[in-house]
Amino acid sequence: MYIYEQRRNYPERFNLSFLGEPAGSFSPAADSSVATPAFSAAERSKLTTLLTPTQSEEAIKWNRAQHPAKSGVRFQDIVTDLTRYVDFGAVRAAILKAGGSYKIEAGTIDALCVEAAHQFQAKAYFHADDQTVNNKDAIVHKDNPQESDQVAAGIVVMDRYQGMMTPYSVRPIKSAPSDANSLWREACRIFEKKLLLPYADATEPHLRYLAYNAGIARVSREVADAVGGLWLELQRRLAAARNQNVPSDRLRDEVQRYARSVKVAVEAGTTKYKREVEPLIGEIDRDLEVNRHRIPKGTRIVDSAQPPRQPWESAWRDYGQELEKSVKSLDLSQSNPERFFPEDDFVAAVE
Repeated sequence: MYIYEQRRNYPERFNLSFLGEPAGSFSPAADSSVATPAFSAAERSKLTTLLTPTQSEEAIKWNRAQHPAKSGVRFQDIVTDLTRYVDFGAVRAAILKAGGSYKIEAGTIDALCVEAAHQFQAKAYFHADDQTVNNKDAIVHKDNPQESDQVAAGIVVMDRYQGMMTPYSVRPIKSAPSDANSLWREACRIFEKKLLLPYADATEPHLRYLAYNAGIARVSREVADAVGGLWLELQRRLAAARNQNVPSDRLRDEVQRYARSVKVAVEAGTTKYKREVEPLIGEIDRDLEVNRHRIPKGTRIVDSAQPPRQPWESAWRDYGQELEKSVKSLDLSQSNPERFFPEDDFVAAVE
């Protein structure tokens, strides 16, 4: 059940009634000379995984304690500056869709405000050249020193396993970061310990999580292979058509037919995901509920929402737009599906 109150403070558009300022404006608290440039409307509407209700509540408590009492920054100023980067309407819709006891209250820092801040951090502090792990789904978050280690670890877990309940625990590292040898030895001792999450059992229940991610990777690879085959077929047809001086309208028909076939392949991937992979979420959640008493003491559980799109669906969203341009221009130089449906999926190696 939502703690929800209809409000004027967060209308669906950026002209927030109590601010009277359009997106892109700066609050009195902002330094426009060093501020991150405003994002495009398309970028503002993109969302990553939401905070859980528990994480949201913790963020609300921390921020209310800081603003404005300690920071001097008003709630209104925070919202004004966040509108340059985040679509509050999209955030509200995602919260309503996710379910859970998110706290939304008029005229104060609430779930909508802290989620907008979380989305901004996810957008502003991820750069492709900063991605140092060989996993294309990894997300880099800037650490907030005021957040607890539990909250920070929860964000990492939510990024890795989306849609199901996931237990996690934090193991403090006592070695000084400047002492590389001690740090490495301590990390090795941790990795040598037997995995006890979600709970110790000969059936190795943690393998369900790997199976879920591997299932997504498998479907992603199959969709990429299918689209790649359609692309090669299109190239053969276009080459033959050009040799015969076929009119441009027919070439456009070929590209449009290809686009329809790609959409069918993407939809087939989604159907397979729902049939073969998605049921694992229910299995994991039911198993955790039954065995909750076996989860080690001090362990927290993240219950995250499924992403709005699976990888192949996100790829089709962007690729479909590119194909629309190609239909008009008949320039396919930017329409190679490998740019959108990559086959080199690290997660697939788990399988």
